[in-house]
Amino acid sequence: RGARLLPRLLRETSRAATRAGTTGASTSGQRHDLGGAHHGVRSALVADIRVPIKILPHGEGMEMPAYATAGSAGCDLRAAIEASLLILPGGRARVPTGLAVAIPEGYEGQVRIRSGLAYNKGLAVLNAPGTIDSDYRGEIQVIVANLGSEPVTLERGERIAQLVFAPVARAELKKVADLPKTHRGDGGFGSTGSQ
Repeated sequence: RGARLLPRLLRETSRAATRAGTTGASTSGQRHDLGGAHHGVRSALVADIRVPIKILPHGEGMEMPAYATAGSAGCDLRAAIEASLLILPGGRARVPTGLAVAIPEGYEGQVRIRSGLAYNKGLAVLNAPGTIDSDYRGEIQVIVANLGSEPVTLERGERIAQLVFAPVARAELKKVADLPKTHRGDGGFGSTGSQ
């Protein structure tokens, strides 16, 4: 049901964006708790969702996920490990967060490594972005790989990833004999060149 309502939501927010851009008025029923700004097209297109979150026993005592700034797209996830975790170069680990969520139907959660860890330590989320489905109720765990040349040690409570909530479109797949023609055709893997 949520997936079918998504196109209507987008149409409604698009119309609201047009009105907001014309009148400067905010869209009613939409909360923007971070920063408190209700202005222009951006505010009209951003609709808050409520996500229930459960703290698991090994996640007690750590900070809740939070958005670092008013413009942050993702909220931080922390390592709910009992002891220091060493990840060797070329190695990987499944890092628990001590959290479980109930994402509303029609949305997903996307897990991404923090940019500082990627650049400074060579860490990556192997299946980036990791997908959390709306019907999943288990613990959020992050598959962290060390693509760098030095061992990396993670500590309990360290921010390791970001969780971004995004709308999902469900496709109705239809088998056909031929696909519509395009100028590009089946060109891929660098077929358009590098310049």
